[in-house]
Amino acid sequence: MNYKSILIVTYGRSGSTLLQGLLNSIDDTIIRGENYDFCYGLYKSWQAINSTVDHYGNHTPASSPNNPWYGAENFDQHAFIAQAKSIVRTQLLPADASTDTVYGFKEIRYMNHLDDLEDYLQFLNRIFPQPAIIFNTRNISDVISSQWWQSKADVSTPLIEQATKLFANYCLNHSNTFLVKYEEIISDLDHIKQLFSFLGAPFSEHETLKVLNTVHSYGAKQSTLAQSRHISQETLSRQQESQTTPTIKGSLVLETKMADKRLKEGVIIILVIRDEALRLPWILEYYTQLNCAGFIVIDDGSTDGSLEIVRPRNDTIIYHVNNLKYDQSSHFGTDWINAILPIHAKNRWVIKVDADELLCWPNSLNEGLSGLTKKAEQRGITSFFTPMIDLYAEQSISSSARYQSGQPFQKSCHLADPVDTYVAKWQTNGYLRIFGGPRMRHNPDEGLGPLMTKQALFFYSDGPLKFANPHALTDPRPSPLVAPLLHFKFLSDFEEKCDKAIIENKHWNNASEYRQYKANNIFEIEMKTEDSIAINSDQDLQPYINAFTDVIKRGPHPSLNQHSEKP
Repeated sequence: MNYKSILIVTYGRSGSTLLQGLLNSIDDTIIRGENYDFCYGLYKSWQAINSTVDHYGNHTPASSPNNPWYGAENFDQHAFIAQAKSIVRTQLLPADASTDTVYGFKEIRYMNHLDDLEDYLQFLNRIFPQPAIIFNTRNISDVISSQWWQSKADVSTPLIEQATKLFANYCLNHSNTFLVKYEEIISDLDHIKQLFSFLGAPFSEHETLKVLNTVHSYGAKQSTLAQSRHISQETLSRQQESQTTPTIKGSLVLETKMADKRLKEGVIIILVIRDEALRLPWILEYYTQLNCAGFIVIDDGSTDGSLEIVRPRNDTIIYHVNNLKYDQSSHFGTDWINAILPIHAKNRWVIKVDADELLCWPNSLNEGLSGLTKKAEQRGITSFFTPMIDLYAEQSISSSARYQSGQPFQKSCHLADPVDTYVAKWQTNGYLRIFGGPRMRHNPDEGLGPLMTKQALFFYSDGPLKFANPHALTDPRPSPLVAPLLHFKFLSDFEEKCDKAIIENKHWNNASEYRQYKANNIFEIEMKTEDSIAINSDQDLQPYINAFTDVIKRGPHPSLNQHSEKP
């Protein structure tokens, strides 16, 4: 085991008793249940001792029996920590427990003192040996629908939202933490495998299914038991299924020669393309340099040689759109992507990008995609917030040198608007809308311009998380982990792309965005300003990551349904 103790930090009706049962299935591990927050009393005592020593322990008069703080200098902080360690071990473990037994407890009463949660957790880190802190959350609507929370309905939702945000923020800054979502635990064994891997514990599918099929807490959770039976059946089916790749009837057709292709382990890149021969060579090269597992290309009728570029690759699977268009009927390609995820991406990280979008973060080429996703897996986080940053050239589009296929995009476009010019707007469902860049500056309607929010990178399983639209997942809340998408929309062929979009009329709202570009003649406008920032390396993205992360940490304004702020 990587840890010698385990603490489950959660709130009421989060499914934490099931998590407690799963952890107790690990050999030589004892995770106790709730205890009316007895460790918090130790923490308050520790605070009192520290205050006494700090204020009066070093004062000579305190040694006199006539002083109100007589004996303050005798308080021993180190001795108290040692005694607290002994108390928690004695109270949580039987007398005959092995010295190697991993122990801990779960508690829901952290909600009573969220204001000093971080300090309290730091105290627990001192009195428990090598602790792993596991935060357990659940869909808020399911939590507050329980009778236990309904009596507190007026305060429950904002309180749970605050707790969820604090849990995620703590995870970002501490490597001994893991974030568990109840919905993921009951939806797929792979999430439990990730938890056990984080703990360094052996995973037993048989023991896990036995726990999932056992009644926990005050009564049988029929949804949990039903989902467990589904997992058991699916596991059996998976063991029996053949190695042939299934095809998708109706909307997509798999190229015949692709049926036997298998992608290696790692992150899968999904591209929906239509006539992207100019951009494909570099985007394929870029993600190959990041050591991706391979590409799934959904071609929507390309006629410019795009398929001749991707067909020869051994790491690419190609689908063709059959009878649907990239419009509202396919939810702008979202239906196509969600259809292929169960076939090729089960229990895999995936990135859905356009041919002009490069995921980039500091040290990206050295770390690679597997290094990036490992940061999330170590914390139990299953997605990244991937806001777009528009890059543009020194000159106007019409004056810029022609982009040469296969060159890095940044040779043509390397400037961006500073992050403090971006605008963040929260929606009531927790979705964070980001606006900014030259398209906001040159919006003829004097509005905020196109949406720059994307949630392009996530871990796919049989759970509820999948793509809701080209910009968002079905869980709209932003991940606390940020990796920007560099967006190279303004390459030298942008005017041709606009004309094509208008003629084909395939984009959102009858291609109104592209009609505005044309009407505003954005191709002749020099986008560079005196405030433009040069993005010459991935390190230049750190201020953007810091700013967006801070917005996510702060969360929605508590008194407004929708709030605008600068990152």
